Amino acid sequence: MILDPVTNGFRKLLSTYAHEFNIKNNRSGALFRPKTKAICLNDEAELNSQFLSRQDYYLNTFNYIHYNAVEAGIVAHAADWKWSSFRFYNGLRAGSICNIELAKQICGLI
Repeated sequence: MILDPVTNGFRKLLSTYAHEFNIKNNRSGALFRPKTKAICLNDEAELNSQFLSRQDYYLNTFNYIHYNAVEAGIVAHAADWKWSSFRFYNGLRAGSICNIELAKQICGLI
């Protein structure tokens, strides 16, 4: 099986971290479950086999990124997470480098 560079990079990063953590804490075994999954957003066949449409997957990914801190219990509202671009996309903050029109187009909102 050939891994794409991004997937392989995350695999190496997580494996190295888990190894060092286990040594430091005198333990063994996996730290992260389930395994990280990656889907290439440009692979139309893979997207079609798992999702309704490319736009649905893009929109789900976009929302997952912006609501991740809420789901993790770090903040109560997505707008509260200062490291997110959520506020830029929702017009709550100016001066963004985010391309709002492109995001809308990719997610099928325009």
